[in-house]
Amino acid sequence: MLGIVDVSGPPLAITLGETARAVGSAAFHDRLLRLLAMLLDWDRRIAIGYFDGVSPEFFFSEGVPDDCRDLYLSSYYQFDPFLRYWAGSRQCGVVTLHDVASLDYDGTFIKVFNPMIGISDEVGILLPWFCGSTLGLFLERTHGQYSVESIRLLRNLYPLILGLQEAHLSCIGKTLEVKAAMAGASHGSQAVLIIGARGERLFSSTGWDRAEIDLPGLASNPVASLNGNHTSLCIDDRHTLAIQPLQLGLPALDDGWIYILREAPVRTDGPDIDGRVNSFRMSELTPRESEVVKLILAGYPTVVIAKRLGISRGTVKNHRNCIYEKLDITTERELFLLLLEHLGSHTRTRDS
Repeated sequence: MLGIVDVSGPPLAITLGETARAVGSAAFHDRLLRLLAMLLDWDRRIAIGYFDGVSPEFFFSEGVPDDCRDLYLSSYYQFDPFLRYWAGSRQCGVVTLHDVASLDYDGTFIKVFNPMIGISDEVGILLPWFCGSTLGLFLERTHGQYSVESIRLLRNLYPLILGLQEAHLSCIGKTLEVKAAMAGASHGSQAVLIIGARGERLFSSTGWDRAEIDLPGLASNPVASLNGNHTSLCIDDRHTLAIQPLQLGLPALDDGWIYILREAPVRTDGPDIDGRVNSFRMSELTPRESEVVKLILAGYPTVVIAKRLGISRGTVKNHRNCIYEKLDITTERELFLLLLEHLGSHTRTRDS
């Protein structure tokens, strides 16, 4: 039986510090797995998402051959007893292969799949994820089994692991809220919805929640648009949805979408929001800088702006620096505040 790895000395504290500093970033689950890997002997480590109605998704893996991962995702995931455990109980925690063995009803996973890919034992740390889904961190062995003591250690440390995960989710939630506010400000709207690539609801503003009550059918439109390549969607003769890609730099959440509900103005004697954005201090900028500003105000991240304009990320960053210097600001938030002030001045001028 394999025992516990020696956890004395500073390396564990250093790795714990690195994990805490990575909260909210793309490196977090890699750091968390590194921390867990210091507690047990292991040969393979995996981060995988379990979702309702769709196949699991690998967020990270080390030591797992591509053909093993492909074989699992092509069919064997349907027999995964860890997935069956989560689907049936919705319980997170430390779960061993022995704990879920009875859910492998005919032995397809434990007696056929695991020997086929060379797995002798594994333990899963199931953690909460968005919208009731879960993230499974798995440490696998290709020889031998984990000891009772090592599993007990993991279970004793689970509150710490869970706390780090909850802090990570909280940071992501705040980032989503900022993304929604920026996207809404660029369109003069407070009704914003953010959904993931699998259609899961990641964030909705109070304005969006109210709009769903007032506009029957609004909730179904974003999901329906996932199958298309839309930048806007008509809701009715008064409302449209502006659609932007969600890019957070987090593999588990990228490729989602931001939806901004826009209401057509009642009065038609003034410029619309797009027209006001087009007039927003553009005389102070070069044509290329103006294009970059419009894309920033539309909520696009640097990588998407670079792709749309056919330039490098470094060039986009250089344009940003020049724009900020010319407008006497230092952050993207200040740019949006300038836009809001600009929109307000137009409204006051028109109404006076």
